[in-house]
Amino acid sequence: MKQFFIISACITALSITAPSPAVAARNVALLDFSANRVPAELVENVKNRIWFRLITADVVTMLEPVKTREAMVTQNRDTVAYDDAAAAARIGHFLRADYVVFGTLDRVPSGGVVIYVRVADSESGAIVYADSEGFTDQGLALHASDMLSGRMLKAFGSLRGSDTGHPSPASKGGPGFALHLAGGYAHPLADFTESAGPGWDILAAPGVAYRGFFVGIRSGYISCSSTGDYSGASMAPLAVMFLYSFSLPLKLSIDLTLSGGCSYNSLEGSGSSRSGFGPLVMGGVYVGYALHDCVRLVLGSECGAVIERTSQIFITAQGGFMFSFR
Repeated sequence: MKQFFIISACITALSITAPSPAVAARNVALLDFSANRVPAELVENVKNRIWFRLITADVVTMLEPVKTREAMVTQNRDTVAYDDAAAAARIGHFLRADYVVFGTLDRVPSGGVVIYVRVADSESGAIVYADSEGFTDQGLALHASDMLSGRMLKAFGSLRGSDTGHPSPASKGGPGFALHLAGGYAHPLADFTESAGPGWDILAAPGVAYRGFFVGIRSGYISCSSTGDYSGASMAPLAVMFLYSFSLPLKLSIDLTLSGGCSYNSLEGSGSSRSGFGPLVMGGVYVGYALHDCVRLVLGSECGAVIERTSQIFITAQGGFMFSFR
């Protein structure tokens, strides 16, 4: 038993001390612009010029226009109104973009055209940047687009420098180190109730998170109280944990988990005791709430089973934190 804990501790320590990659560029989606008395060809030229300037500057990561248009079709929209930041954010959220750029071209009474652009945070829907640039002749449209793009890139640079990422640890940016830490109440089920009572558990899983996915090595301790002729049962799992996180508005998320590996099991009784290793399977769901850019509070439940001659089936109600570092 002591040797098992030493091995688990070593694996956990090696995972935690692994270096974390640098902060990745933010993912940005550029939506089709709306227009007011402006030819569609001119609107498309301006939008394409802005997209070209943004993608070649190496400040942000631009999503492909084809994927953006597919998302617009999925949302049953051709364009997004300039004052509808919530709709733009929903599309950006659907695309797993950090920010979404949208805007409009308006013909003004003097005959010129003004390009209005806004940048919305895909998670909160908040407008983080807004700007405009006018031109009096169509031949100056690309120059106006360049001026607008240059200022927008400076704004993105400031956002990138001050923002380490969105709350969801695994939903955006490049790969990074993450840690899932949870503990709480453990309750035996089925035949396991004959040899164990309610107890507690604590489980930690250091690993790597990338675009909604998390893979880690999970270990910890599950203890059940005495019942009948048995003085208690305990399990020390060592498993591979898979997690996928669905980001929701209002800093919320839904995490689906699945773990598989082995567990060292000990069952103490008044007349006899037994211990050994057995295959372990666990799975469940958590609700997360972002407390900080790199910390989420998670609450959920998991069901698990150690498969032996008499399987040890249990359910847990857990609370904890999900940390992400990029």
